[in-house]
Amino acid sequence: MQGVQPSLRTLLDAVPTRARLFEVARHFGVAVPQKGTKAELTAALAGSDQLRLRSLIEWFGRDELRKACELHGLDSSSRARQQLAARLLEAFGAPESAPSAALFGARIVHRLTPHVGDIALVRQRQYLVEAVVEPSAPSEATRVDLVCLDDDAQGRPLSVLWELELGARVLQPEAEGLGGVKRIDPPRHFAAYFHALKWSQVTATRADLFQAPFRAGIKILDHQLTPLKKALELPRANLFIADDVGLGKTIEAGLVMQELQLRQRVDFVLVVCPAALCLQWRTEMEKRFGQRFEIMNRELIARRRRERGFGVPAWSTHNRFIVSYQTLRRPEYREPLRAHLGNRMRKSLLVLDEAHTAAPAAASQYAVDSNVTKMIRDELTSRFENRLFLSATPHNGHSNSFSALMAMLDPQRFTRGVPIQAGSKALSAVMVRRLNPPCQRDVRQLPLEI
Repeated sequence: MQGVQPSLRTLLDAVPTRARLFEVARHFGVAVPQKGTKAELTAALAGSDQLRLRSLIEWFGRDELRKACELHGLDSSSRARQQLAARLLEAFGAPESAPSAALFGARIVHRLTPHVGDIALVRQRQYLVEAVVEPSAPSEATRVDLVCLDDDAQGRPLSVLWELELGARVLQPEAEGLGGVKRIDPPRHFAAYFHALKWSQVTATRADLFQAPFRAGIKILDHQLTPLKKALELPRANLFIADDVGLGKTIEAGLVMQELQLRQRVDFVLVVCPAALCLQWRTEMEKRFGQRFEIMNRELIARRRRERGFGVPAWSTHNRFIVSYQTLRRPEYREPLRAHLGNRMRKSLLVLDEAHTAAPAAASQYAVDSNVTKMIRDELTSRFENRLFLSATPHNGHSNSFSALMAMLDPQRFTRGVPIQAGSKALSAVMVRRLNPPCQRDVRQLPLEI
């Protein structure tokens, strides 16, 4: 093919694989035989009226332009796509149609299938492509093996079916330009840009700087920042919010939850609450914090099975769930959750609303574990890294019951059967208790030990 004038057919011979030819067909909207050979695909593309030589050269990557130059006896030593394209167009007899440098410098080239060594954006994270397994049949998908490059999950492997992965794309920094500097921004514009960058930074190393209050649709009250401050001071956010009714325990829990997510300390959240509060929790989290929660029930499981198949566990289809105590007591919901969590799930948060429900109390026997106590203690709390307990009535007047509840929250600080002194250092570190203004009692006056 040395010295042959470039044409669509000769340029398509530079395309290395059938998969790449399918990409050309999809990009330019050309119908090709799904089970055709490489020669049949080339013939279908070359005979199409929708494909133009200049458009194909503009869409080609640098390696394909080099290959095309070699096939046509042209100099392929240049690293600039513009120069390689210009040589092909000049050989074609249309040097005036060569794309300008600005076109190549600013255009983002989208590739449907990645290559080994590419950087890909998958599930909102950056990954390095380690292997690409082409499909054995046109009806199958391409398997891509990736390794994460983000700091919070560096080295974590992932395998995806590329054509089925929503939002996946290849990142090509060399094809994206910032453009030239035309003028200097006014000081007020630059100040706004600078402050926006500062406010959007995740300050994981500083416990005194908050982001969640400014990203929520709430009116910030001073007392609602206290639990957030206390949670960030702890190595694990094991916190008991025992504010009185009406002080906004749900808002305070939402602030802690969102702040931990912004600092990339939490990926999976489970809210356990009475059945009557499930809809209220979902509404508050979505309205105030923009967090979409799924209520785990029979309807959700049926919907997930229709969407993803019977073999996909419903707990693995989302990262934020709300479940009632009554539902969680049923083995068909509890056992899949245990399997999903494992011994302990990394970056997980358990929010236990009306936490006094889990305290040992059966009629008048406050030292006997109830079924809910056993379920929460033995099968749930130990599997989460972070725990938030919420209750307006944390103490029922029995020290054994209260110490058992606190031992579920933080077994390193508290032991069941050991009375907890009001105002003790261990209790103050993990508990926030404020009363409504009409009740001017202090937390030290609560009957924490009887």
